Amino acid sequence: MGRKYNYVDIDFAVRVLNHPELIDNEEMRLWLRDEGHCRLLEELRRVREGSLRTVDGLRPDVNLEWEKLSRKLFRKRMLRVYRIAMATACIGILISVGWLWSRPSPVMQEALVMVPVEEDHVESEGVTLVLNDGEEIRLNRENEALLMQRLPQTFKVLSTDSLGGLVYTPQQLMGKSEELHTLKVPRGGEYFVILDDGTKVWLNSETEFRYPVTFEDERRVVELSGEAYFQVVRDEKRPFIVKTRGLQTRVLGTEFNVQAYLTDKVNVTLVNGRVAVKVPEDSREILLKPNENALYSQGKVRVSKVDVMKFISWKEGYFYYDNERLEDILTELGRWYNFTVIYEDLELKELRFQFWADRKDAFRKVLEHLNEMKKLKIEDQGNCIVVCR
Repeated sequence: MGRKYNYVDIDFAVRVLNHPELIDNEEMRLWLRDEGHCRLLEELRRVREGSLRTVDGLRPDVNLEWEKLSRKLFRKRMLRVYRIAMATACIGILISVGWLWSRPSPVMQEALVMVPVEEDHVESEGVTLVLNDGEEIRLNRENEALLMQRLPQTFKVLSTDSLGGLVYTPQQLMGKSEELHTLKVPRGGEYFVILDDGTKVWLNSETEFRYPVTFEDERRVVELSGEAYFQVVRDEKRPFIVKTRGLQTRVLGTEFNVQAYLTDKVNVTLVNGRVAVKVPEDSREILLKPNENALYSQGKVRVSKVDVMKFISWKEGYFYYDNERLEDILTELGRWYNFTVIYEDLELKELRFQFWADRKDAFRKVLEHLNEMKKLKIEDQGNCIVVCR
């Protein structure tokens, strides 16, 4: 069995590939003394060579190369994290050859865009905690003392930083609290909370998450509007239930993503473990296996096998779209960069793109490279963008 590389190893390899001028750096020289690190660089170099091969001279079969490398280097259960690092390496490589494939491919009927990282996205500080009595407290350092006063005495908050999150630390209780809290994450924001039972929840932009300060003895119930990634602590005596508009998800202990924005669609994507989804009006439950997605729309649930990275990349700090509609892409980007969209030609909504970008990148860079493809033109008008031919 070959060596298993960790995220730090891959990050170093990506840095070397993207910045060969750093090869004389003492830190790099020490890292390269390890024979296994050199083998890792060689594997990533082969990915680069694979990306230079084209289909009909127009589009590289990069996905195939990533899959080959994935199977060789990483264990299945860690694949979701490591594919991000491999994708970063590929992005850096493709950037270095001058956006070779940023033009649309008439063969594939899609456009391929790679966006370099430029860390000037401004983190939102507008996350709000709504207490049981309806009082709203903006989560920032200035309000930490106020928040500590308002929370039940049996709990304490370890962090309210917008880059950190809320951590509830239960102590021994004679009874259970019936208080409910709601976290409101605005457009352009994200947040993290550890619940009473130790379950970890990552909240995406434009999301509301309602949960009890203390879970009851028989079940753990939360409500979601928006998008969240869950790492649920296993407790066979108390199933964990996520309620969304039109759909209910029940788990014992697992990792999964729920996307339930204010449309007629809800997506539940299972990373590992098992979950069951059901429509409240229907007594039947549908069991999901890892790498499956349940799509709820118009009162029906459809299960399919998916690439989970399409649904959880936001939690890892990336945007990732594979042959997605322009309207869907710009809707999600709009939640993060806080803009609305006007289409001069409604047919443009149906254009499909393959797209990678870092969530900390500036939107103007995304616009630049979308416009470079000559397939459409996007004009930035502040809080609104106009899409035209």
